[in-house]
Amino acid sequence: MRYKIAPLTVDEERALLRAYQAGDVQALDKVIRATLGLVYQHALKFRKFQNTSVEDLVQEGSIGLITAAGKFDFRPVRFSTYAVYWIRAMIYKYVIDTHGPVRIGTTAAQRKVFFNLGRARKALRRIGL
Repeated sequence: MRYKIAPLTVDEERALLRAYQAGDVQALDKVIRATLGLVYQHALKFRKFQNTSVEDLVQEGSIGLITAAGKFDFRPVRFSTYAVYWIRAMIYKYVIDTHGPVRIGTTAAQRKVFFNLGRARKALRRIGL
């Protein structure tokens, strides 16, 4: 049985995040449930890598979502916009840590090179090289 949780308004979102930062864990649960679709959407983009299941990617993205909730500083942006960075960062880290039989570097610069290499390959294929 599928269920859909309505997205939060800006005011609801901010009130729940303030409550979480004050110690209310149930407020975090409501924010995560409302934003989990965003995590799933980003996890689907990374399912092409070997040895990665969508469930694992969603789990790692959820960890990024929780990290974002703890670090959100109420800038004039929506929480989901802020959380995308953390969701993608945790998914990237997981993909790099589990991709291939040998663990490669996991610094931010090495992750950037790893994913830019894929973009460069696609660009070369497009032009026929």
